[in-house]
Amino acid sequence: MTEEIRKAEVAQAASRLATIAGVREVLVAEQQRAGQGGGVVMEGRDIGTVVFPKAELKIFLEASAEREPAALERASGKGRELFAAGSLAGSARERQTRPGEKSSR
Repeated sequence: MTEEIRKAEVAQAASRLATIAGVREVLVAEQQRAGQGGGVVMEGRDIGTVVFPKAELKIFLEASAEREPAALERASGKGRELFAAGSLAGSARERQTRPGEKSSR
C-alpha cells in the first residue's frame, strides 16, 4: 500500500477531491479522530494548520514549484520512474495557487 499511495495519479486524484468542501470536512474529521489520542505523525498541507492547529510539534517543509519535483523524486526512491519532472513542476504550481489548498501559517 505504501508505494501505491505515493503514485502521482493518487496524489492528483486526492488533490482534486480535496477541493470539494464536503469531502474536506469528512477528511478533516477522520484525521482528527485518528490522531485524538496523540502520538501520531502525519503529513499533509493542512495537518498543522487545520487538522491539528494546537499540535505539540509542527514541522513545515516548503519547496518552490521548481524544486519540488526533485524533492519528490528523492523521497519516492523511484526517481523518474514514478514522476515526470515537467508535470510535477506544473502540478506544484497549481497546488500552491489553488484556492483553499494552501493554508497560511
